[in-house]
Amino acid sequence: MDIISTQKQISSKLKIHLERLGFETEEYSPHFHTVQFFQTRNKITKYISLQFYNDSNGILQLRGFISSDEVNHILGKFIDLKVNKEYCTIKDFGQKQTISDGIENLNRIGKEKDLDQYVLAILGHIKSIILPFFDMFPDFGALNEFINKLSEREYTDWVHGQSTLKRLILLSLTNDSKYFEYKEFKEQEYVSFVNTNESMWRPYYETFQSLVNYLESESNRFP
Repeated sequence: MDIISTQKQISSKLKIHLERLGFETEEYSPHFHTVQFFQTRNKITKYISLQFYNDSNGILQLRGFISSDEVNHILGKFIDLKVNKEYCTIKDFGQKQTISDGIENLNRIGKEKDLDQYVLAILGHIKSIILPFFDMFPDFGALNEFINKLSEREYTDWVHGQSTLKRLILLSLTNDSKYFEYKEFKEQEYVSFVNTNESMWRPYYETFQSLVNYLESESNRFP
């Protein structure tokens, strides 16, 4: 059996198990050697993303991430989420080493065991590492509470891609008083960047300004 056929078979077997846990499945992509499983509840969507190597059945990446439907509804007005793949609100950064060790073990099992045992090992990894991460965030409130406790340095580790815009949206959606402080801090930062390299930073600054105008006029959350 060729590599793509085997990867499809692994994906199909995982689909059966994960559907029992309430996950739906996106179609396997032979071009990217990926398959995603997702579950939407309480206005957040939880994704399990599996990427194989392009020349074997080994796993290159097996991660969990969460997106907020409310955040993406607003963010999508200012950037193309499909092109930029920035629909993820938070990634499982805190488990980075555990995930790496787990994938190394899975790839060893994939070489030594049959396909069904390999699938069960992948499922075990998902249940022991990814699902507990998901359980930390049953709803948007829990997601926002966790993110708002992160320091500025920690924030970019957990929230990738347009992290400034995402934080502004989160602060706005929850009527957090830190919105203004954060907005002013980022405003000064963007101005500094524009003064240093206008051709590079002007488009980002204009997107930032457009989002701020939208948040403060559309919702009328802030006086």
